[in-house]
Formats: sequence, C-alpha cells, structure tokens
Amino acid sequence: MNRRRTLLLVIFGLGLAGGLAFLFWSKQSVQPVRLKIVRRAFEQGKQVVFFRVEVADGRQIQVRWAEKVVGDKIELPFTPQPSGTVKPAIDFWSSPQSWPIVPGQEFGVVAPTSVATWKLRVVVHLDRPLPERFIGMPKTWISLVRKGTPCKKAARLAWTSSLYRAEKLETDPITNAVAPEAFSKAMQ
Repeated sequence: MNRRRTLLLVIFGLGLAGGLAFLFWSKQSVQPVRLKIVRRAFEQGKQVVFFRVEVADGRQIQVRWAEKVVGDKIELPFTPQPSGTVKPAIDFWSSPQSWPIVPGQEFGVVAPTSVATWKLRVVVHLDRPLPERFIGMPKTWISLVRKGTPCKKAARLAWTSSLYRAEKLETDPITNAVAPEAFSKAMQ
C-alpha cells in the first residue's frame, strides 16, 4: 500500500513539475515583433517609406490591416464604394500590394505631405507557438459548448481560433524627408 502511494505521489509530482515547466516555457517562448522601416525612396515624385514586419523566432505572420496616423486623423488603405465594395485608397500604397502581406515582404506606404511627422499602425496575425495554442483551446471549447455548439464543431473551431494571435504594432513618429528636387532648388 505504501509503495503504491509513493508511486502515485512521484507520478503526481512529476506531472505537476512538468505542467509548471510547460507553462513557464510557453510564456518565455513569445518573441517581440517589430515594424521596421527598411528604406525610403521617391516614386513618381512622392516620398515612399518601405516597411517590413520582423519576428525574432521565425513564426508565420501576416499583415492584416494598416493605417496611417496623421496627427489625430487616421487614413485608411481602402475607401468604401457606394456599391458596398472597397478599392485601394489613392496615395496610401506606393504600388499595388499583394494582400495580405506575408513574412519578409517589404511594403511601401506613401508619406503624407500635409504634416511633418506621422506613424504607421498595422495589425499582424502571428502564428502562435504550440504551447500557447494548447493553453487557449480548452477555454474556447468550453465557451462554445456552453453556447450550444456541437462538441465536434466546437473542437474544430477551438483549434482554428487558437492558430493565430492578433497584435497591433505602431512605428515611432516618422519625419518626412525633403524631396531631393526641393532641397536642390532651396540651395540655389
């Protein structure tokens, strides 16, 4: 009897230690994500700033939304049409962008000319590390089942909803550069 009790305590202790290590490891595995200015250029007489989203641990990412913050005004990348559709906004993207923007892909944004400084804000979907996925799945599954979703469907939804995590990134204020032509004319 004592031998069984000791064995159960050892197994329970190892399980508890493993669970705590798993939770601690999963919290430490999240690496910072950065929105980095890669370069600046002038295209068709307009200043363009090129960005890239970087993540240290190589997880999959997608830029799902972007907006320019100009003072207290927000400029959106798409304009709604009367028909209910949207089309790319004029003077937002430097050239046609593939959407969504994928890891390592540079994307150019036309700098606003009405202000000296502005920011870019993006929403990124990050591939969650495996431990983080498993931690969130039971909560999602339980809430779906309580709402009346069938068990199989709730399990599928819990798995797919835990694949990505949305994160908002914002640049530091970006100062507009003087156009080379304007600078050379001012020097004359």
